[in-house]
Amino acid sequence: MSQSHPRVLDLLMQIRAGRHRPHFLPFIGEPNIAVLWGFVLGVEAARLEWQGVDTEYVHFRDWLRDEKNEFPPEGWHSRFLADAHGDHLAAIMRLLDRVSKFRERASV
Repeated sequence: MSQSHPRVLDLLMQIRAGRHRPHFLPFIGEPNIAVLWGFVLGVEAARLEWQGVDTEYVHFRDWLRDEKNEFPPEGWHSRFLADAHGDHLAAIMRLLDRVSKFRERASV
């Protein structure tokens, strides 16, 4: 039986939906952009292994790079953390807000 694995942006939207609760990052523990980045890479690798490319996440990365200029060679996580002056929570919220904007844009 084939099991469906969640898409990267679905999981990030779940994290974003819980941002006002005391523990809004149940997937990664304490707010840390590097841990979130590793989580995203792991989900992406699992999807690739069991279901193929997560095309929505690929399009999101392309959008971050090409339209928002926010995916430098060192990765979005480094860029967002530097822009937030080391504030991990602000960097995470920036990513989650970008995911939401991408989804809104894609649904229009």
